[in-house]
Amino acid sequence: MRKKYFLPILFDMFFLKKTKETQNFEEWIKSNYGKSLFKIYFEDYTEKVWGENCANLSSVWAKSRVGSNNLYKFFRGVFLSDYESKESTRFFYYPKNGIGTLAESMQAKIKDSTQLFTNTKLISSSSNNGTLRTLSFLYDNELFEVAFRKMISTIPLKELISVLPASAQKHTQELSAGIRHRSLILVAFILNQRLSTSWHWCYFPSKKHFFSRIHEPKFWSSHMAPEGKTCLIMEVFCNYNDACWNMSDDEIIKRAEESLLSSGLLDSKCGVDNSIVKKIQYAYPLCYKGYESSLNRVKEYFRGYDNLYLTGRNGAHAYYDMEECLEDVRTTIHVL
Repeated sequence: MRKKYFLPILFDMFFLKKTKETQNFEEWIKSNYGKSLFKIYFEDYTEKVWGENCANLSSVWAKSRVGSNNLYKFFRGVFLSDYESKESTRFFYYPKNGIGTLAESMQAKIKDSTQLFTNTKLISSSSNNGTLRTLSFLYDNELFEVAFRKMISTIPLKELISVLPASAQKHTQELSAGIRHRSLILVAFILNQRLSTSWHWCYFPSKKHFFSRIHEPKFWSSHMAPEGKTCLIMEVFCNYNDACWNMSDDEIIKRAEESLLSSGLLDSKCGVDNSIVKKIQYAYPLCYKGYESSLNRVKEYFRGYDNLYLTGRNGAHAYYDMEECLEDVRTTIHVL
């Protein structure tokens, strides 16, 4: 970190006057990390990622995701190599062929005893006396209806609400108005060079860059890119159906390439060998100031169904990391 940034940040940390009650993300960061770090990093990056002013985001979310400031851990992280947080760990296990290996492995274990449908379109459900009974869906252009005793849902709450029995639709749609998400566009480039960066994550707070974050999967596994090449993935945050979301893939790729060239991460002599765009509508639950009230009302309604269990990042509308999602599912299964 540059000296001109390091010293004011360090000064703030020594002389912080922490406030127990903070009203929003901005107040919480300033109270726990100081004004300097907020202005240098958190303000621009947070607003770029979430599309909201920091004063409109939840302080509860800030506490759970950023974590309270601890000078002892800070100095160990800067000056010693023996301290590692989850985010800064230098060594970890990663599947040779990518994180999708986990899902493929679980699918292989259950395929002989379980009927598995993927890429379906949910249509409707039925209930009786507070118990969900059936679910209908389209699979390979064919309509299916299944009866069940218990239902575990990991889909976004808005999608689940849309297939509830018709008698519940009006009430729950009013409740779900407070359930908001941030969408994500992933842009992957295969580059004709061995490596593009010297790190696996990098954040871009400046709005002059089209993307907010990039990562280079080859740092996790050499099998994540063709021999002699590398893969660079850019993350572009947006809202569903906004101007950015509605760009064509060609325009998105052009904008991403221009930003890479201007940042010096792409060698114009090497060029892009291949590219792909993936859009994710429900990427992140939006934890705006006061979201807890709307979420609690929706979950309270769902508790009216005695055989419905909500789990995972979208099912619980909680900003979980992957290991937290797996733990949440395991806990749910134990309850069953």
